[in-house]
Amino acid sequence: MRYIFILTVILFVSCTDPGAKTTESFTDTTAVDGKSTVNANFDYKLFKQLSLPLNIDTNFILKVDTNDRISYRQIRSLGTNFLRSEPSNGLSYNFNLFCEIDSLKEAGKYKEYLDSLTIGMTKKLVIYKIGVIDLKNDTKLFLWGSTNSSYEACPFFSGTYILATFVNTKKENTHFLLAAFISSGDPPSMSNVQITAKINTDGTIEMMSKMVGDDLDTPGEETTTQKFNLKLDGDHIGVRESKAEVKNTEKPKQ
Repeated sequence: MRYIFILTVILFVSCTDPGAKTTESFTDTTAVDGKSTVNANFDYKLFKQLSLPLNIDTNFILKVDTNDRISYRQIRSLGTNFLRSEPSNGLSYNFNLFCEIDSLKEAGKYKEYLDSLTIGMTKKLVIYKIGVIDLKNDTKLFLWGSTNSSYEACPFFSGTYILATFVNTKKENTHFLLAAFISSGDPPSMSNVQITAKINTDGTIEMMSKMVGDDLDTPGEETTTQKFNLKLDGDHIGVRESKAEVKNTEKPKQ
């Protein structure tokens, strides 16, 4: 099968790795390079209060309200401590890209940015508030979203992402991806990714990733699924990843 096209550095997630190893127990992957710094947090009063359990399915993702926007200054104040797990790969790139685009809008130079675009580049990228969840030990989970799309040419991509910032007992931030709905392609290679999540009352999070790849020149498709479990516990986040499962129904033309 031809490799299914996904722009890893453009999207908030990377393709699921069919050879990913199963972690037998929760592993603390909160700190980046063993470091975790205290950063400014979101303004609690400006976020809608959410209750648990919370099911973030495809309906939630597609109907999310994108109007309550977040500025690049707020994003910069949050720091860059990203969870080290498969779904969260690529977050730092998009933090920087959003700050660039949003600051250009503020400076009145967004049109110049649009005029400079070529294939494979991000045309639109906005970030917005969703809500906040109070967890035990005075920890909090802020939910926010991002929607992006590319220049109107192949290769193309578009997606909506539900992101989270965990504020631990030390008031440190850790950012990670919760859910997403993404489409991308470079015909004949096409793909879509769906990541859904359920946040339980005990602070654990169950995530399911499903990527469907399709070569339009070949009947059938390849589906890759993987599960992720997160445990928000005091001052760290535990992560457990299952082995990716791949099902290929493609049949070469006779």
